[in-house]
Amino acid sequence: MTFALHVDAELWRGSIKAARDEVDAGATDDGQSGALVPLVESHAWGLTPAQLAQEANNQGIATLAVGTAYDAAAVAPYFDGDLLVTQPWDPRDTLAAGVWQTLDDGLISRVIRTIASTEALHRLAADAVSPVPVVLQGLTSRHCIGLQEPDLDALLADDTIRIALRERRLDIRGALLNLPAKQPGSPQVTTIGDARGDGLSAKASNRVRESWGWTVLWIRALAAVEQAGIDLHTNATTIWATHLDDSEVTDLRAALEVVPIRVVRGGDFWLSEAAALQAYGTVLAVHRVERGRDVGDRQRHTAKDGYVIAISGGISHGVGVVATTSTTSRRERAFAAAGSALDALGRVRSPFVWAGKRRMFAEPPAAGTSLLWLSADDVSEALAAGHRTPAVGDQWLCQVNLDLAQFDRVLGLD
Repeated sequence: MTFALHVDAELWRGSIKAARDEVDAGATDDGQSGALVPLVESHAWGLTPAQLAQEANNQGIATLAVGTAYDAAAVAPYFDGDLLVTQPWDPRDTLAAGVWQTLDDGLISRVIRTIASTEALHRLAADAVSPVPVVLQGLTSRHCIGLQEPDLDALLADDTIRIALRERRLDIRGALLNLPAKQPGSPQVTTIGDARGDGLSAKASNRVRESWGWTVLWIRALAAVEQAGIDLHTNATTIWATHLDDSEVTDLRAALEVVPIRVVRGGDFWLSEAAALQAYGTVLAVHRVERGRDVGDRQRHTAKDGYVIAISGGISHGVGVVATTSTTSRRERAFAAAGSALDALGRVRSPFVWAGKRRMFAEPPAAGTSLLWLSADDVSEALAAGHRTPAVGDQWLCQVNLDLAQFDRVLGLD
C-alpha cells in the first residue's frame, strides 16, 4: 500500500503567497519587485521539482533559483521566468557539460549561471558568443564556495573580462551571497573594517553586516567598470542572498536604500505552513504477539504482550533517515546520547503517530515498510480514550523530515 503526502492546497498556496508578499512588501519601485526568489532542488520537500516550478509560475514568480543545471533542465518546461543555478558553473565539471549544452541551445538568455572562481569566468569570457547571464558569488563566512574579495576586484578589472562585458558576451546580473544558516561570530568581509557603515542599525545582525560589506565592495567594483565606459545590465547591482529572515531583509534594505535585494529561500518558503503538508503511512498488517516472541528481520524479543504493526513507509521514503546535525550545546549532546542509548536497547521512537503519540519501531525500518510495536497496555489505554484497534488500511500520520522524504503519491494538488 501507499506512503502518501496529503496537501491542503488552499492552505499551502495561501502560506507561500503570504511568505512571498512579506518579502516583496518592503521592496521599492527601483527594481526590487519580485524580491523573493524561491529555491527548487531535486528533493523538492516531498513534492516534485515540476510541481514546485508550476506553483511558482502560477503565482507570477519572476525568478526561480535551482540547485543544479540538472534541476534547471527539469523545471524549465514548467516555469516561464529566469532560472538562477546556484551551484557554480565550472568547465572542470565535465560531467555537467552535456546538460549545460542543452540549456544553452534553447534557454541561454534566461538561465543565470553562478560564477565562483577566476578560472570559470575567464573560460566563459573566452568561449561566450551570445550574452550569457551570470552572478558572481562571494566567499562568505560560510567558507564554502566563492570568490575572495581581492579576486572579485581583480576579475572586474581584468582586460579579458572587460572586453567580454563591452562586447556584451557576458551579462552581469548581480552578486550572490550564500550566508550561513546560523549567525556568524563576526562579519567575514574586510569592507566592514574600512568603512563606517553609517546606514546600519546598531542592532543589525552579523549576516546583515556581512551582506552590507559585500554590497559596498560590489558597488565599488561595478563603478570602476562603468567608469571604463562599459554599460552594465540594469540588474547588475542586485544582491542575491540566502538565509536572511524578514527583519534582516528590512534592516539591509534600510542600509542600502536603492540597491535591489533578492532573497533566496527554500524550505523556509515552501514549508512555511507545516499543517499544509502531512505525510501518512498505510497500515499493511496487524499481528497480535505474545511476550518473548522473536519478531522482524533481526528477531528481537518482545518484552510484553502486544501488537506488531506493518506500515508503508521505509528508508526509501526517508523514514528513519536522519539528517546530519551539529550538537553544539550540552542539551543537544544530551539528547544525542539518549537517542544512541535507546537505539542500542532496540527502543527507537518512530515518526508514525497513533492515538496521539509517536510509536516505537519494533526494529529499524526496511526499504519500503516499517515494523512498529504497540504493547497491550498501549492499546488498552488508547481504547479507553475512544480510539479503535489498528486495522489494515488505516492511515497513520508520519512526522517525517520533508527535507529527506519521497512519496508514492501526492494527494491534493491539481
